[in-house]
Amino acid sequence: MKTNLILSGLLMAVLTAHATVYDSGTVSVGTAIPDNNPSGYASSVTFATGDVNAINGVSVTLNLSGGYNGDLYGYLINPNGDLAVLLNRVGQTGGNYGYGDAGMNVTLSDFGTFNSIQDYQNHSPVFSGGQLTGTWAPAGDFSALHTGSLDGQWTLFLADLSSGDQSTLVNWNLNISVVPEPVTWALLLFGAVMALAGLGILIRRWSNLRMLPEKITAWMDAV
Repeated sequence: MKTNLILSGLLMAVLTAHATVYDSGTVSVGTAIPDNNPSGYASSVTFATGDVNAINGVSVTLNLSGGYNGDLYGYLINPNGDLAVLLNRVGQTGGNYGYGDAGMNVTLSDFGTFNSIQDYQNHSPVFSGGQLTGTWAPAGDFSALHTGSLDGQWTLFLADLSSGDQSTLVNWNLNISVVPEPVTWALLLFGAVMALAGLGILIRRWSNLRMLPEKITAWMDAV
């Protein structure tokens, strides 16, 4: 049991140390999203890393001011053309108009388990200057964006689907985590196991050395 716990901890340390995260940096926009217009607004970033490892995590930070949050629909498209929905008129159910809060400065992520932004008012939301804050799960599933290459153009699309207040996209950020290829994982696992085995040998040798005086005393008493 102890060995399993030690191995698990060692592996987690190795995997965390070898994770690679790519950050687009803050994309300044400062553009109003067309009101009541499904054509919306699009903003893109391009990665050129040369990294061919698999994507295992995506997060998007959105800084939106003003408007009516329940009017907004948005998604992210990867270089393959795969799409993940970020916002889908938050709070809208049945005949209501969704949440009327004005703006958000939030991170939508699949790096952990978070409450969905779709019903954020049910999860003790925190606001700053009128904007919703915090880290939330997107309206859709980011796993569709884990396929294909990291490199290429990633596009954020936002649309306001109801007339009235107008939202402004102040800025946004894209953060992508990749993992090593299977061969690299195997090498990391082998290294972790060998390190653990070496630690076990050292512990046993130290224990034997500590017991040596007792063994000598027992032998002399027997003689």
